[in-house]
Amino acid sequence: MLFKGQVVQSSVPFFIASSCENYYSSLVAKFINRLGFLILILFALNATAQNTKRITHSFYPEVIVNVPMFIGAGGGYSFNEHIQADLLYGITPQPFYSLIGQVAAESGGNGSYRDVVEAAFQNNSLWRLSSTYNLTGRSTGFHFTVAGSMLEASGDAEINSVLRASTGRDYSTLIALLIAAGRSSKVHIDSSIQILELQASYSWSFDQNWVVDVSGGFLKVLSSDVNLKTGLSNYESTPSGNSQMRETESEIEGIIEEYGLSPTAGVQLKYLF
Repeated sequence: MLFKGQVVQSSVPFFIASSCENYYSSLVAKFINRLGFLILILFALNATAQNTKRITHSFYPEVIVNVPMFIGAGGGYSFNEHIQADLLYGITPQPFYSLIGQVAAESGGNGSYRDVVEAAFQNNSLWRLSSTYNLTGRSTGFHFTVAGSMLEASGDAEINSVLRASTGRDYSTLIALLIAAGRSSKVHIDSSIQILELQASYSWSFDQNWVVDVSGGFLKVLSSDVNLKTGLSNYESTPSGNSQMRETESEIEGIIEEYGLSPTAGVQLKYLF
């Protein structure tokens, strides 16, 4: 989070990131800005733990199932007895993001929001960066975790069930053009979604090196970028067609950001060297 008058030293200055018109550069810049607070939390917690006990440094591999967020694997690093940082790569399976879509539909009072979320999460992959504070100063016991994830997805969205049902707009012209071109009434959707997670967990160790962590928490979509493509250059090049697609993108982003939230429950397995 940036405040007025604050100076941020970075290899990607904020004013460049915010003004960059290139889609992917803008996307990376947004993710960096959203995860900046995680780094601040990491250093703050690290400072409080520096004088508590003997510092130990170690890497560890891990796998995780976090419903309805993702299934993934990666590694972590222990800075000392209290502070850990983890970087994981994984996917959000269809049954998982269907649960997120169901929560969005119920909280938003609109069944089409489930279709919106499911369309935005198709064929996805994600990176997850987290910071964990161990209350006991050991690998076992209670922990608190703050995590940020960046999910990339690509798929197709049905115009009637996803676009028209969620936005209330008239897409009859677009559908007629698609049918005339011998295509289905779908548009391609690319999405990038930034997600915040807060978790509390408890860990047990067995066989000396193995640690099992059981967690519960909450996830919230912080921001999203949606790009719709009709595949019809003669439609998207017109002012009305281009305007309709850009406005639809904004409305879909608003739905995902407002109603993309869910409780979470997870199991994590680590191997400590």
